[in-house]
Amino acid sequence: MGYIHETIKFDKSLPANILVHEVDVVQSHWHESIEILLVAHGEVELLVDGKKYNLKEDDLIIINSKEIHCIKSEQSNIVIAAQIDLSYFNDLYESMDKINFNCKSFEYSKDDKRFVLIRKILAEITYNYIRQSNGYNIKINSLLNELVYILINRFKCSTEIKNKNKNYKYLERLNRVISYIQQNYKEDITLNSISSMEYLSPQYFSKFFEKHMGVNFLTYLNSIRLEHAMKDLLNTDYNITDIALHHGFANVKSFTNLFKNTYKETPSNYRKKFCNIKEIKNNKQNEGINYLECNASRQMDFIFKYLKVVDNTNDLEMIDKIENIIDIDLNKTIKSIKHTWKNLITIGKAKEGLMNDVQDHLREIQSKIGFKYIRFHGIFDDGMMIYDEENNNPSFNFTYVDKLFDFLLSINLKPFVELGFMPSKLALNIDKTIFYTKSIISEPKDINLWNLLVEKFIRHCVNRYGLDEVSSWYFEVWNEPDMNLMFAFDKKGYYDEFFKETYNTIKSINSKLRVGGPSILGYSILKDTYLEKYLDYCMENNCKPDFITFHSYPLDSLDAGMNNYLVGNDAKIFISKNENYLKDLINKLNEILKKFELEKTSLYMTEWNSTPSHRDLTNDTLYKASYIAKNIIENLDVLDGFGYWIGTDLLEEFRIDEEVFHGGLGLITNNGIKKSAFYAYELLSKLGDGLIDTGDGYIVTKKYDSYQIMIYNYCHFDNIYSGGDISQISKIDRYNVFNNIEKSITLNLENIKSGEYLFKEYKICKEKGSAFDTWVNMGSPKYLDEEDIIYINNNSAPEIKKYNKYINKNCIINDNLAPHEVKFYTIQPIY
Repeated sequence: MGYIHETIKFDKSLPANILVHEVDVVQSHWHESIEILLVAHGEVELLVDGKKYNLKEDDLIIINSKEIHCIKSEQSNIVIAAQIDLSYFNDLYESMDKINFNCKSFEYSKDDKRFVLIRKILAEITYNYIRQSNGYNIKINSLLNELVYILINRFKCSTEIKNKNKNYKYLERLNRVISYIQQNYKEDITLNSISSMEYLSPQYFSKFFEKHMGVNFLTYLNSIRLEHAMKDLLNTDYNITDIALHHGFANVKSFTNLFKNTYKETPSNYRKKFCNIKEIKNNKQNEGINYLECNASRQMDFIFKYLKVVDNTNDLEMIDKIENIIDIDLNKTIKSIKHTWKNLITIGKAKEGLMNDVQDHLREIQSKIGFKYIRFHGIFDDGMMIYDEENNNPSFNFTYVDKLFDFLLSINLKPFVELGFMPSKLALNIDKTIFYTKSIISEPKDINLWNLLVEKFIRHCVNRYGLDEVSSWYFEVWNEPDMNLMFAFDKKGYYDEFFKETYNTIKSINSKLRVGGPSILGYSILKDTYLEKYLDYCMENNCKPDFITFHSYPLDSLDAGMNNYLVGNDAKIFISKNENYLKDLINKLNEILKKFELEKTSLYMTEWNSTPSHRDLTNDTLYKASYIAKNIIENLDVLDGFGYWIGTDLLEEFRIDEEVFHGGLGLITNNGIKKSAFYAYELLSKLGDGLIDTGDGYIVTKKYDSYQIMIYNYCHFDNIYSGGDISQISKIDRYNVFNNIEKSITLNLENIKSGEYLFKEYKICKEKGSAFDTWVNMGSPKYLDEEDIIYINNNSAPEIKKYNKYINKNCIINDNLAPHEVKFYTIQPIY
């Protein structure tokens, strides 16, 4: 880091590296490539071969090959930098890498068309570089060719670089000195010692260094020490004195003074403010110059202002297309399908299950889809009024429990009971809460009282509903105990003991009762050993769970995911770029269970979705239909239950939103409008119980003598949105954050019995099946009356077509699917 010669490693398919960063101090360096700098926001000071430039917003400059340059700024700024390897173009233009450019926008009119065009091209290159959609490198290369063409014809200098750059002969000496400083910065390096190494007098060396580096020797040495000290400050818990001494400072006072002069605050305050921030590195291949990367959420705001300047940029919205042709033999051996995805649905809290609107939503879900179990939080919340205590004497009241369970059973839903959270009078720490409507997530003040609560609850259920019924239920112990930022107990490792106590209490009533856990995040399964440690404990303590539970939210980082989730409406979630996250998670989970010889243990995913955020605007869109179709079909029957989080937007984890389409996770909105996600489930429920074939984007099943076909076009989030940048999504426009690709799919259905058939087609698309898009088309009103709700529900049901068709042995189904579209066919013989 910080070497005067920056070795730039280019991707083999691109002769350019693009960075969008916030400049603090970038030390003096040089490289073979040219570098285009565009100040998109703020101001920066640039020094090139000893000449200072104060660059303001929209200023653009080219730094030529081998020009020594450094950058600094004391204010907020965003700089777009493009490092371009001109030797790549040598076959197209003679001695391309020897050309020098004089390209400085601030020497011309601000509206000079040449620079307006260059800014736009650079913004397009940056947009595609960050987004990295299909074939992005081809697009960028075409833009680079256009950019270089403009530079050659408009800004080429007649003087060659080797004649212009008088500093070049000194680079070898400078590189030697800088390398030595980098390797020995922790030692007591002095001006005398470094000058004698080069056989120069201290006076001459001092002038030489400052002339060619733009800063004096001591300032540069301390900047290197500060750079390395910063890493320990943000990434370790070392005390500040140790950090200062370890990195070559004479004492902590000199370190603190330099830090305050550079960052305008003390090291301790800076650590508190920024220790949880992850730097976003757009160019991880480069190991040369260290830039302070800007927050991804700011990048696109400044890029788009240049994209909108010149002509129409519709080419950025061009949709790619892929084609699939599949031959399917309808006579092949049929595999039985259990459709275990129908085993589980969820709502927020137990108390919410008593709300009339929530009950109406559940009735609609059961009527059109039909799940077997329902999971919810908070059976022991104070709102359920189960536990009370007076003079250390506990009392119990199950009135609300009976009302809830009676209702659920009346609509054919069995309880999948999450045992939590903690009643206030039983909590060790009543101030440890979560959600807008508070739930206490403390460990119990007395484990014996917790056991008594569990025992009374289970015995009441058995006495009221019978052992045969209750032994068919599931009792899951707590929720996400791996989440230190949220549900985990304060006492490290306490969950294992808590599980054992709860397990033994329930099993003491009857061994048939089913108890499981640990209800952990997929992240902990993929990146941690939490599950292994839990299972080790259970095996050693004779409390082997009857079933294993886990959650899937495709996060690559908990800090960048669930931590932000706690913030609320504008929290940014960093979603995994792996569109097969769930499949990979299940495979990893099965590997772990195999090691413990638990392959036959039931597996329930008690929560899953594309995001944990109840304010992610993609939740309301057509995207969710294809997301559900893809993940259910690709993982058909590999689990015993898929608990989609959540059935309805009506829950009180956050304050209820006035906006109908606010990004809630539910299948149904607050006011009863069915989203595309609901209709995806409804179509899945029409699949037969015999599997003929399945693959990328399709499934073919059979039921009696009819066939069912589901096809879908899943398009994942693009890299910009996955990286937490929400600048491309708005209340109305929510589809710019995907790698949008059209799909042409042809299914050749072979060996079907000849005859007349009734075809029925269902289609979920923007025009039909997406309530959000219907709402947008009616003007996106903030408030909806009863007539509006009826209108949206009536006009956002899937499109249905019905027709007769004669088939002679083979049938071809050919469809062009727009991004996120889902289609379903039933083919039924006519007798």
